[in-house]
Amino acid sequence: MIELHRENISPETDFTVALAAIAQQPQAGLRSDRLVVARITPVTTAAPDAIAGGLYVLFDTSASRALGFDKQVTQVGALMAELAASGGAQVPLKVACFDQDVEPVFDGTIRRIR
Repeated sequence: MIELHRENISPETDFTVALAAIAQQPQAGLRSDRLVVARITPVTTAAPDAIAGGLYVLFDTSASRALGFDKQVTQVGALMAELAASGGAQVPLKVACFDQDVEPVFDGTIRRIR
């Protein structure tokens, strides 16, 4: 433990602790009442979760979505293509469009969209 006690002073520099002093303690940090400074190592590896049970895409086709509709269709197509390319081509896929009612428009598997 490294402690520093001072009262009624104005700091002239930052309080620093050399890494060598805490290198042997992987849980090392600094604490003052309810304030803590700690060195953490974030999890840097991640893998996507499998899509279990399939994917259901709801696509808003109401008039309020008319502006940018073409772009939205393109984005959904790009998403399906990426899912297919990353190993999800056989994942069950259902697509439905909705406005006043919901209408199924596709029932199959994700596949590469060209």
